[in-house]
Amino acid sequence: MKTKITLLIAILFLSFNVVSAQGNEEDMNSLSIFVEYAKAKNYDAAYGPWMELRKRNPKFNNAINIYGERILKDKIKKSTGAEKVAFINDLIKLYSERLTNFASKTKKGEFMAKTCQLKYDNKKLLNIGKEELYNCFDDALYSAARLLEILANDARSSSEVFAELPDSVNTPELNVPMAEGEPPVFMEKLLTSAHFEDARIATIDGMRVEFERGW
Repeated sequence: MKTKITLLIAILFLSFNVVSAQGNEEDMNSLSIFVEYAKAKNYDAAYGPWMELRKRNPKFNNAINIYGERILKDKIKKSTGAEKVAFINDLIKLYSERLTNFASKTKKGEFMAKTCQLKYDNKKLLNIGKEELYNCFDDALYSAARLLEILANDARSSSEVFAELPDSVNTPELNVPMAEGEPPVFMEKLLTSAHFEDARIATIDGMRVEFERGW
């Protein structure tokens, strides 16, 4: 009886290895095909095998994300209307997949910035409002870029534009000295324990508490 059980386990193990090997061979073939096409900048030909592998085994190799970004950018450049919107959203999705599937090989800040920049560059096409863009970017960077955009589109001088702004209350920057390694521990405790009534918490760059009339 023990011999039969051992034999059955061995057969199942071998069968699994055969199936696994066949799957890996198929994935390797798809990978090599789209990579060669992409290297030759034949992105239209690369799209099919790339998408097949991405759907079948998105964690197989980071080349799916590296070359996928180039493929989708080419598609975005060549397309218009609803098709272009679909490719833009797919590239945003690809960035998210990379953050999930290859976290150790991905700089989170870099790809969050790429996502925000892609949304900003195509804000009219994607019908994205200022609030969503503001929440996407680091507040200081977005505010600076938005200010430059406003000034560039206004025929008046900057001093004339600023003269119309209402007076508001602000505080100087407060710095709390900490030893090396303490800031991450402090921020983790603050994020888990702090509570603010009727506020929205943004954690893109540390912690920002947003109220109806300020933050």
